[in-house]
Amino acid sequence: MTWEQTPDPGAARRRLWAVAILVAMAVAAAILLLREEGSGMLTIGPAAPPQPVGLVVPSTNPSDVTPTTLGPVEAATEIPGDGPMLPDAPDLTLVTSDEGGMRTIELATGDIDLIGQLAGAPYMVDPWMLFAVGDHVISNVNDYVVGMTGPDRQITQLARHHYALLTFDDTSVWVNANLSGAMGTSVLQRLRLDGTVADRTVVPAIAQPRAGITDGVLLSTPSGIRIASGTEVRRITASGELVAVSADQQLAWIDCAADLTCYIVIGTLDDPDQVRMPIAANEATTGDVGLPLGRFSPDGRHLALPLLRFAVDSRNMMNARGAVAIVDTATGSEVTRIHAPLSEAFEGSPFEWSPDGRFLFVGLGSILSAWDADTGDLTQLDERPNPIRGLAVTRG
Repeated sequence: MTWEQTPDPGAARRRLWAVAILVAMAVAAAILLLREEGSGMLTIGPAAPPQPVGLVVPSTNPSDVTPTTLGPVEAATEIPGDGPMLPDAPDLTLVTSDEGGMRTIELATGDIDLIGQLAGAPYMVDPWMLFAVGDHVISNVNDYVVGMTGPDRQITQLARHHYALLTFDDTSVWVNANLSGAMGTSVLQRLRLDGTVADRTVVPAIAQPRAGITDGVLLSTPSGIRIASGTEVRRITASGELVAVSADQQLAWIDCAADLTCYIVIGTLDDPDQVRMPIAANEATTGDVGLPLGRFSPDGRHLALPLLRFAVDSRNMMNARGAVAIVDTATGSEVTRIHAPLSEAFEGSPFEWSPDGRFLFVGLGSILSAWDADTGDLTQLDERPNPIRGLAVTRG
């Protein structure tokens, strides 16, 4: 509007109504999520129609979750190894990703394959989302969920118009459909690798899905952590943010007091507050900024916790250095800390445990290393031209 124009009194009223409608929708979504019943369970919809207003379950095209074979991946370059990369090296394959492509490393032989785009995929694999479900390496490609498996790196499209959620399970993966139009709901489905739907739940957009296990999806909400499965949402904590979860229902979360003192709290889904570990005032877990969650070792003894340490440099500029702290889950004490190189910008610090819990494989900057839980030794395995953003571990 220019200075010469006459203000339109109706425009102001229309803007006011629009704001009022948006506020009403947000309040309704929050009430649907936070209304507690009886034993702490939150009902988000009965098992049969009718559905509550605002949480009508959108229909899903069955073809969107039908596995489709795309073909094998052909390695762009093969680098033969010269033997085991670790003492008593397990028969494992490490898969890493960055902006330039993917890379597979056979620990027992040292063989490295460089991979570009996935077969049949119009875009490069999402380098931030890479994890293993059984012998499949799961990732997102555009709005497709894909799995890579086998010695020939066979690619299967598991879902389209969905994206995968980090899932701690050996047989299935949770996927999220694009937001539907009904009050901004998210449709979450647990897919078995054969394409059958094992579980399905709908949550308001106010709840942010963070990670999945067989029993449900862990949600971050304004009033703490919830787990959603089927038609119910169960409250886990009354405050805080998710830091890590395991298939065995171990849980780690961050809890901050009124004076802004924060703790990493370790427990289980049924008893979440067992061990507390203070966090330094100049540190934060990367889960707070939407980057990788922590990882419990398969034997439950350790928690690998990604951290950012903030400091002011000589130019009076704030910078952040990445690290992974290894925590004893029984005591909350820090066993060791693996720092990113000072010369490297923080890129997410992906990491994953070996199935036996002995080795933690971690990408800090462009360097891939292995930490031995038995000896405390840190061994460099590989160095890439780009910062490592994704890391998965599979057998053989």
